[in-house]
Amino acid sequence: MVLISALFLLIRSLILRRTAIAADNLALRQQLNGKYGYLDKTGKEVIPLKYDNAVPFSHGLARVWVNKKEGYIGRDGTEYFEP
Repeated sequence: MVLISALFLLIRSLILRRTAIAADNLALRQQLNGKYGYLDKTGKEVIPLKYDNAVPFSHGLARVWVNKKEGYIGRDGTEYFEP
């Protein structure tokens, strides 16, 4: 029973994650050197692979980290970091 519950939670989280990515039509991608960026639905890079860590877009913004600084980026690549 525990295994079934864990499997259900895993599947549900994967479905929700895909929905978050698909909702903004931008997919999060990690390059071999560990940097993150975003691709559009055709696979074209629209936000460069330059972030140390990143999460999928939600409501038009994505949380990113670069050089130990945390901030947000818009779908057009505009960066919002505290000075």
